[in-house]
Amino acid sequence: MYLSACVAVFLGSVFELPLASAFLIDFYSIAPTHSSHSSHHCLSYSSYNELLNLIHDDNCMNVDLVFQHLEDLNNQVGVYCRMKVINALSDHFGSHPYIPQKCSCTGHYRLQIYHIGSGDGVTDIRDHCLRIDNSYRDLYHQFFQSQGSNGNNIACRTHHSVWNYLRHISTATYDNNSCQKDIIYHLSYAFEKHPDHCVCTANSQQTSGQHTHDPQGHTTDPCSQYSSYNRLLDLGNTNDCLSANSVWHYLDDLQVKSSECRKKIQLHMANKYQHATSQNNNGCICHMRAALKNHEIHRLNNGSLIECRDHTSGSFYQDIDHRLFSNIEAQGCMNHNYLWPNLENVRDHCYHYHDCIDCQQDLIVRATLNYPSEHSDSCECSRKPSTTQSTRHPTTTTTTTTTPMPTTRKPTTSTTSVSRHFVCDKRSVVEFIALQQHTSHQRASPCDPSSGGSDDAYVLASCNATSPMTWRRGQNVMADCESHTHMIPGFTPISTFEHANYDALGSQSGVFLECYKSGFKMAVQKCNGVPEIVHVEHGAFTNNPRNYYAIVTY
Repeated sequence: MYLSACVAVFLGSVFELPLASAFLIDFYSIAPTHSSHSSHHCLSYSSYNELLNLIHDDNCMNVDLVFQHLEDLNNQVGVYCRMKVINALSDHFGSHPYIPQKCSCTGHYRLQIYHIGSGDGVTDIRDHCLRIDNSYRDLYHQFFQSQGSNGNNIACRTHHSVWNYLRHISTATYDNNSCQKDIIYHLSYAFEKHPDHCVCTANSQQTSGQHTHDPQGHTTDPCSQYSSYNRLLDLGNTNDCLSANSVWHYLDDLQVKSSECRKKIQLHMANKYQHATSQNNNGCICHMRAALKNHEIHRLNNGSLIECRDHTSGSFYQDIDHRLFSNIEAQGCMNHNYLWPNLENVRDHCYHYHDCIDCQQDLIVRATLNYPSEHSDSCECSRKPSTTQSTRHPTTTTTTTTTPMPTTRKPTTSTTSVSRHFVCDKRSVVEFIALQQHTSHQRASPCDPSSGGSDDAYVLASCNATSPMTWRRGQNVMADCESHTHMIPGFTPISTFEHANYDALGSQSGVFLECYKSGFKMAVQKCNGVPEIVHVEHGAFTNNPRNYYAIVTY
């Protein structure tokens, strides 16, 4: 972290302000300094989740909701989470100065005159920001009427075009305000007072997500032209196994062809495997196919190894070096899921605030010299065989239940010979809801209300489920709701899953009841709450019906 005095001198000269009035970077003055300074901390806020979920489910959110959510974050948690989500979405969407073809918007196409004077108790710095900040000025003229306005500003549109502008608007503060905070507040205020709401929806003929398709169904995402991008995308979509060091040459190939696509797939994979640790191989077995040898990452002539490894914030560069290179003999083989969150957190090394080294690229280039192909990797990873999984619980293949199966749907006993499906007792499920008393169970996982999710004690008390430590991801609930077979019966225990194994932190488990319009009904007990029936139809993570799967074990 740079010294505040240096920051003040530099920013004071750039903004042509007296030193006593110079801005200080509000990220370092406001952001928390402990472990809450992480994605887990930000995930406690619904506005953050709603925005971040656009990466996974781009639902044509209209732009007024963007500024409403960002203003909520300003009020709830301050600058850190606001900057984090803006940067993540800017990396993902880039600059799109148009409404995507898959989206259509209806509403008024002009905003009111800019509201003079701020209502949140901070200094109004519009004139200053218009003078010194090009990105602020560009965004301002896109949305507000002003002298000389040509009438072409389109206020009603999707979120896609604003992230790149917001990212480049200054976050340096003066009198508790910054140019980024100022434009967010005034746009949120203007949309709130506007007499006509903006509504943007996805066209029915288009599929959800960032990519559009031609009539034959082929993707038109520019990055899909690169085989390395498609390989990594498929790797994540199928949750497949691959040794971590076999990834490098794909990233290096993408870096040469399109650094933006390399960054895009890195962010996608980092979000998917954000909870991966060095002890979690994601249900994969990794073994040596040749002797492991410790070796240094190649020292290239650019001389940036020391700067990136030893002088950037965090220890992610060093950790990757230690796990996969300099101490690989002791550490052993690792699956690729470990790599992504660590690589994404490697920060640039900057000289004089403007001349920066991309240390992610530096690491990729050096690593590829050691592992130019999958064949050169001494490690190999594959999915754990089902026979190995079934031997862990020898009684599961013969265990039966006397609980009556609901008659509304057929059980799935014929769909797999390995996984064991659970059922819930209808009377218990209903009685716990009627009693409106908190349900407990001795095998239940700890439940933290600040992390969201639910208490799996309700599932354990109502169903014939084993310990949550044995829970695995089964069939997707929404995929079954949308099918004609309906193989998941009512009163089946379900839960959100980010990976193949159940992680109690932030997950929501409950009892599936029935499909409902664009979602389904389930019975659930929130942390410190009582059993209740909820509709899961749209939203982020626990409110996204496509994140729910039947709970099975092996």
